[in-house]
Amino acid sequence: MEVYGQFASVYDLFMNEVDYDAWAKQAEKLWQRAGFRPKRLLEMGCGTGNITLPLAQKGYEMTGVDLSEEMLTQAEEKAKKAGLSVDFYCQDMCEMDVPVEADGVLCLCDGLNYLTEPEEVQEAFFAAAEHLKDGGFFLFDLNTAQKFRQMLGNKTYTQLEDAAAYIWENDFDEETQINTYDVTFFVKKENGLYERVEEIHQEKAYDLFVIEIMLQNAGFRLLSVTDDQTDEPGSDESFRWTILAAKEEWEDEGDE
Repeated sequence: MEVYGQFASVYDLFMNEVDYDAWAKQAEKLWQRAGFRPKRLLEMGCGTGNITLPLAQKGYEMTGVDLSEEMLTQAEEKAKKAGLSVDFYCQDMCEMDVPVEADGVLCLCDGLNYLTEPEEVQEAFFAAAEHLKDGGFFLFDLNTAQKFRQMLGNKTYTQLEDAAAYIWENDFDEETQINTYDVTFFVKKENGLYERVEEIHQEKAYDLFVIEIMLQNAGFRLLSVTDDQTDEPGSDESFRWTILAAKEEWEDEGDE
């Protein structure tokens, strides 16, 4: 799985138009509507903490996990500045091992799409289940093939800011269902010159029936699939699915 390197330092600059507070509120609405009242949450692929911190401000006990040390550095600085106590761990979500048994596990902002092998997604589901209490929930989202095909694939985007700029090229492969992001960005240094850095990232689209099978394999029961950050049912035309699942409660054989 690719991780953000130097791009992490300007990630929030380029994502400043995204309403992460609204994203966090919608996530909370979905699990509350399903009857969940969590206290401790674990976020996989937390990045710079754009979802983690708004939820911590709401009073949830938050733990964040991400593979990028650079992204976590940004998250820790933001948490400290906001006076929030959040535990961050630099780990691969597929091999996650943190001292937390959570009421809910989150993986938002298309973190699971970065797992381009089905086996990796299955491992991430098992890792989520291992860190959840029985009866807890798993809430995650996925960019869809429709989004890669219609919105991103084979298109180029640019953005210019005072401190940085980027050129973001996309290439969607219908056969593999993988969208490749080729990002060239320019970061202004203290001497006024710009440093050029290139990073390549990939995201894979998955069929919903495959995701449901993987969830079942990890001991989850699918509860709902909604369209992006709305209450509308997800469909083949959705650009993003938000998926809520519950960890099944298992009875000991001696209780039967």
